[in-house]
Amino acid sequence: MVDVWLCLVQDGNDLPAPIGTAIDEEEAVVPHRLPGSVQDHSVNGVLTSFNAEFFRIFDSSNRQGLLDAYHDQAIFTMSYFINFEHQSKQWKFDKYFADSRNFMKVNDEGKKLRVVKLGRLPIVSSFTSAFPPTTHDFGSFTVDSHIATAALIVFTVYGVFKELESEEKSAPIRAFYRTFVLIPDGAGVFKIVNDQLTLTNASGPQASNAFTNNALPSMSVAQAVPTMPSEDIKNQMIVQFSQQSGMNEGFSRQCLEVHEWNYDKAGQAFLELNGQGKIPPEAFVKSST
Repeated sequence: MVDVWLCLVQDGNDLPAPIGTAIDEEEAVVPHRLPGSVQDHSVNGVLTSFNAEFFRIFDSSNRQGLLDAYHDQAIFTMSYFINFEHQSKQWKFDKYFADSRNFMKVNDEGKKLRVVKLGRLPIVSSFTSAFPPTTHDFGSFTVDSHIATAALIVFTVYGVFKELESEEKSAPIRAFYRTFVLIPDGAGVFKIVNDQLTLTNASGPQASNAFTNNALPSMSVAQAVPTMPSEDIKNQMIVQFSQQSGMNEGFSRQCLEVHEWNYDKAGQAFLELNGQGKIPPEAFVKSST
């Protein structure tokens, strides 16, 4: 038995009755690490296919294909640190220093702002300029979902990747964790609004087990994100479309349904038809309730 005592202190004085708890030594162990945590299992497919397509394109020869994955006002930051507890080979991180935002290493306030990439074009451009060609080990991936709703998905991907071009004698293997924040656009397609990447050296087991089971989820690009918005998102789109077009919600819904809930296409069609006088007057009659 292990006696654990909690002695409460108030104003610098010990309280007279400490609280004692007896715990069996066999039970006083750290819980086993789970392979991943997803609050809503309905998003499992979304996250799996999103990661498959995102990292497949990142590892390709043309990272410009990731432009459509990011919101126009997205933010990206990268930082690295060296974990000296890992006894594996310590690969150099010099190539990442210029763009790293590790506040423990960066004292220049100006640099802390300069290395923040704002907007999808600067973000994807930095993937070409700041990162060498890579291959990610999908078999090493662990995904933790922190928030999963129709309006917001936040999750973190852990794993390792290999640099394909390096001055080292053998290709460096890096460990990483990357947190994504996704929100749906007007068409209900999830876009990245925040992307935080942290790099570190792979542990010995990570390096030795890397690419031994590089299973790539077999989902198509079209399945990477939901093509049809949820009912909650549809209702939000109807209200917004009604406010912007002046039509009532019934006709706004019809317009969006005809164009498969593509907000931009529905808006263009409305402007064209309204300009031609082809929208009936009753479309603009709203209930007084």
